[in-house]
Amino acid sequence: MNKELSTLLHCAATQGIVPPQALEALETPAADRHWSVMLLTAIGAWLASLPLLILLVFSVALLGRNDTHAVSNYVFGTMVLAAALAVLHVKKIPIFLEQMALPVLLAGAGLLGFGLVHTLPPQAAGAIGMLIALVCVAATERHWLRLLLGAACALLFGTMLWPGGSLHAMPTDLPIWVIAHAALLLWVLMLALQSLALGRSASQTRLAAALEPLASGWLLALLAGLTALSGKSFLADSVLGHGLAATPVSTLGQLGSAVMALMAAWLAQHRWPALRQARAAMAAAVLAALCAFMPWLGACMVVLAVTATSHRWKLAATAALTATWLVGSFYYQLAWPLAIKALVLAGCGAMLGLLAWLGLHGKVAPPDSADAQDTAKAQNTALQRWAPWLIALTAACTLAMTNIGIVHKERTLAQGRRVFAELAPVDSRYLTQGNYMPLNFSLPFEGEGKWIADSPLIGRMHAIGRLDERGIVQWLRTGTPWEPLAPEEQRFELMPRTGQWTLVTDVWHFREGDGQRWEKARYGEFRVEPDGRTLLVGLTDAQLRPIQP
Repeated sequence: MNKELSTLLHCAATQGIVPPQALEALETPAADRHWSVMLLTAIGAWLASLPLLILLVFSVALLGRNDTHAVSNYVFGTMVLAAALAVLHVKKIPIFLEQMALPVLLAGAGLLGFGLVHTLPPQAAGAIGMLIALVCVAATERHWLRLLLGAACALLFGTMLWPGGSLHAMPTDLPIWVIAHAALLLWVLMLALQSLALGRSASQTRLAAALEPLASGWLLALLAGLTALSGKSFLADSVLGHGLAATPVSTLGQLGSAVMALMAAWLAQHRWPALRQARAAMAAAVLAALCAFMPWLGACMVVLAVTATSHRWKLAATAALTATWLVGSFYYQLAWPLAIKALVLAGCGAMLGLLAWLGLHGKVAPPDSADAQDTAKAQNTALQRWAPWLIALTAACTLAMTNIGIVHKERTLAQGRRVFAELAPVDSRYLTQGNYMPLNFSLPFEGEGKWIADSPLIGRMHAIGRLDERGIVQWLRTGTPWEPLAPEEQRFELMPRTGQWTLVTDVWHFREGDGQRWEKARYGEFRVEPDGRTLLVGLTDAQLRPIQP
């Protein structure tokens, strides 16, 4: 049980809102165990439950997928789930049995889910699964389990609202944006219900205590969903390899994101009077403009404002990390040219930096009470203590991501298959970057510059080709990362550049005065791994002879 909930129940018992017996849940013997002991115990419990998981796999395989056998899944799954909940309902049980009950619960939920998915439409299966998860929340009092069930409820809620697997039930992929923000609205409503129930009666106070982990798990799943829908971020593209592509959103979604950023700013200044000043309003306007270019960022700003002003600091830190990821994913948004993206980020960063500088060097009114002065002093001390560590952590993460990317590229260079792709270079001159020539590959698109907008959840687009005896690729079609290939076929991972997909890059830079040498380029020389990772290592002439830089 977290510290906030413990304090809440202590205050409620002191005021007579809940009986003193409610505090027995705080005095669990698990709190006295070292984390290493609990971890080893959990590992042992999961290993002991492994035969049950194997039984689950075999039962699913034997029962099949038809409606008649699905009844067995329902009966057996309900029995297993009820047994796990009965064990977890006991307040004081050995930690081994508690941890062993979790895989049993997952096994029962898996059987029920298997039966629901294969006998009902996805929306109905999601709705019934969400109802079962809520029943499990009511049947247990363990904070960590309610947290997991809250995350499961959020995922099932998204399944329930998914429009039959089609992204075009509404114009321009609006349903995904609507589903994510409907989940955000329900999270806010859960917090509002918790606030109304708190302090009214013993039963309502217990409801408020149960809503806290449920809402936290729901929010963590929502933030994970926003991260996935935004696509890759920063240097993670070279480290993570295959992953989700950014999901396109309509203009209405962009406008809604900006409006939510303004709502988040209003909530923050309403709860924190210190923000009621011109600089804070200007910062809110900059963030709203940024959210207009990043349709998923507005929801994250609302989450950050709600969690920070309600002192849910761990959730606020998670929302801040998600917001950082979303900002970094703007680089991979195909709908905007690179110059526009650079201008937006540089302009917003400069404005926020200027406002921060003015805030640090401007006159700040002293707090009007001794308690406020002590609080401000404690906050400044904490900031001074943690700032060097945060800077060091940021630098370490940046170095780690950079070096992991370098290692991956070195491996591709050493082990990748040698492939040549025909190109159509055009010599040009760009004043701010020196000499370069654009690279245009004849990729197998159905239409020029085809994006992955029709299937944003299948991952990065791939081009499928066949190599001739000289290693020159003959393009066949576009595909997905998991599409099976014929023995002679090779997949190539495509990259988003200048508003369309291309092989690795769309430019080749060279030194001043070397333009004439590169006019002979007819092929790009690549190294390709079996999974499609591609690295451009040079250009060759029509006879596949490398052009030396």
